[in-house]
Amino acid sequence: MKQLDFYWHIYRRDQIKPELRGNLVYLLQIPATLGTPVVRHVFDPRGVDFPASPGRRFAAGLVKNQHHGILYDGVSKAAVCDLRLEDPKLSKADPRFAFYNREVVCKSRDFFLIDPVAGLETMPDHTVRLLCGQNAILEKWNQPRISEFVWPGTTLQASRSRAA
Repeated sequence: MKQLDFYWHIYRRDQIKPELRGNLVYLLQIPATLGTPVVRHVFDPRGVDFPASPGRRFAAGLVKNQHHGILYDGVSKAAVCDLRLEDPKLSKADPRFAFYNREVVCKSRDFFLIDPVAGLETMPDHTVRLLCGQNAILEKWNQPRISEFVWPGTTLQASRSRAA
């Protein structure tokens, strides 16, 4: 069996919308294969808004897990709560969580970031698939190039149609 590669992307505080900035770290752990939902974590390095998590335990947990990851560094507690209110609904038509996971990833990116499509054109395809919530879905369909598989209504589609 082929060993999977795991990809991570970090969005820094200067990429977060100013009104949503704070001192928390919001982490999405995205399963590398279909079958489980995205796991979300909120970390407070200062231990003010959420109980402190010892640095070693935090880092060790991330290294051991077999998930891709997207980290938003510098969000506020109110922003995290507002985003969670917009959670997509689970559907019986999506028993392997492919579309649910995609919505969680895309909504997070669109919600937190000043420019959700900044840099996507120059990133490797595997990173773009991760950031657009398409990595597990595309594995199933022989991974077409991202430009051939853009979801209607997403900010990525909007930026590509403007560029055309």
